[in-house]
Amino acid sequence: AGPAFGPEDRGAMWSGIAARGVPSVWDYMTVLEAAGFTGIAATDLSAAWVPILRDRLGMYETLRADAIRRTGEDPHRDYCRFYARFVELAETGAIGGARFIAVK
Repeated sequence: AGPAFGPEDRGAMWSGIAARGVPSVWDYMTVLEAAGFTGIAATDLSAAWVPILRDRLGMYETLRADAIRRTGEDPHRDYCRFYARFVELAETGAIGGARFIAVK
């Protein structure tokens, strides 16, 4: 999560994918350090993550007929709505992804 990631977005993450929190890179690094890791390095993968998320949203949308047959329309529609917001958050930089390397 970045500075533009607000309380409403946190609520959407909980209702969409049961994510209790979306920590910042700094928060992750702090947790790793508290767990005894050293030499902690983070690589920002946010830009590479966006096209993957877009493709995944497209895949979910193509599965609409099968999802409706299995679960009904509302769950699929609601999930796709959430995931579209997830993609938007990634596109605008409100959330991102990173790879962490550390030694213990």
